[in-house]
Amino acid sequence: MIRIATRTIVLGLLLVFFHTPLHAVMLSDASSWWDYSYTAVDATPGSYTINFDFRSEMSADVPNFTWPDAFFATVYYVDGLSQFDLESSSYDDWDELFSLEYLGPYDNYGSITASALGGDWYHFTATLDNEYNFIIPTFELYDGNFITGDSWVEIENVNVVLDSSPAPVPEPGTMLLMLTGLTGLGAAMKRKKHLSSYK
Repeated sequence: MIRIATRTIVLGLLLVFFHTPLHAVMLSDASSWWDYSYTAVDATPGSYTINFDFRSEMSADVPNFTWPDAFFATVYYVDGLSQFDLESSSYDDWDELFSLEYLGPYDNYGSITASALGGDWYHFTATLDNEYNFIIPTFELYDGNFITGDSWVEIENVNVVLDSSPAPVPEPGTMLLMLTGLTGLGAAMKRKKHLSSYK
């Protein structure tokens, strides 16, 4: 009983935490060919929804032998934070959310709609299935055309919300205790019936 109550309290604290936006981010190719930002979120197995608002200015200038500047929104999963290293591609699993360049979003695995922030802001939402201890929303901007300071992406209201978690599986000790109790109850009833037959 204490273990179930503890899980319920922890789950309640996680739900409160996940309803708080994680961070605001401004990525730019002004000082580096690769600008990125990520935040690790404690997680339990289950279904999650990720939401965030974004706006961008992506350069349409693509000189010969270069690529367009590109933005990538990705979610990485790890069991331990020491396992995560973006620069060496060290993680347990990942889900691509969407990519963006001057022609607009592509490889979209969620929904992009107008944002409540108005203006040139957009809102992204997607559902994730998690089986790891940490969810890491990650945002990256690559300077593919090698022209400094011509592209940027601003991200606001990053929010990861637990939708559902799998039902807890009874531990073997709990099952053994229940079986012992039922066996004892059955034996007591049988003894009571046996004693009442002698009266």
